[in-house]
Amino acid sequence: MRAINLTACLALSVLSFSSIPKASAEIGIDLKLGGGKPELEINDGNSDSSSDNYNSDSSNDNSDSSNDNSDSSSVDGNYDPCFIHPNCTAGAGYSSDNKNSMGAGWYCKDAKVVNTNTSFDKCNIRKGCTNDKNYVGYVANSKSWECLEKAYIHKGCSSTPGFANKGSLGAGWYCSDKKEVNQKTQFDPASIKKGCSDQGSGIKYTDGIWTCN
Repeated sequence: MRAINLTACLALSVLSFSSIPKASAEIGIDLKLGGGKPELEINDGNSDSSSDNYNSDSSNDNSDSSNDNSDSSSVDGNYDPCFIHPNCTAGAGYSSDNKNSMGAGWYCKDAKVVNTNTSFDKCNIRKGCTNDKNYVGYVANSKSWECLEKAYIHKGCSSTPGFANKGSLGAGWYCSDKKEVNQKTQFDPASIKKGCSDQGSGIKYTDGIWTCN
């Protein structure tokens, strides 16, 4: 009798582990229309900056760089230090470890060694970019790394996108057509500045990329 009960328990365990929830953007729950990926000991947790993490699909033609980092965000108290080398394609992550080669700050996730002789990209990363709804991406227009809002807007979206705190892929911008999206979905490029979801202006699709109005 015990053997039978054990077999039944094992079967139930297998069933519980193989039940995968269906991905859904959960549009309509908290979508706000009008309201847009470490190793160095890099983490996506908290940046001493309040608590605000990945990679805009805009072009990574980071040709403007600075050897003394004078154009980076490290020179302003409202911005995080940043030590991202040119042509970083692995995305950026924050490390709070002061023992890093350049101290605490944002680094390329490819773990390439950088030092005072490295040329760094421009950065304008406002403090608080390590929370769930933000990431750091390279913005081609300004040729700098900036804090952006995450976006999961599928290709071909013809409905007004809105911001959802509990979408299938987490907080971010989704198409409001209720089409299911997951990590295999192809998304439009986006470069939506931090705070866009709070100001209520919405986003627009211009020149092949979603940006804040």
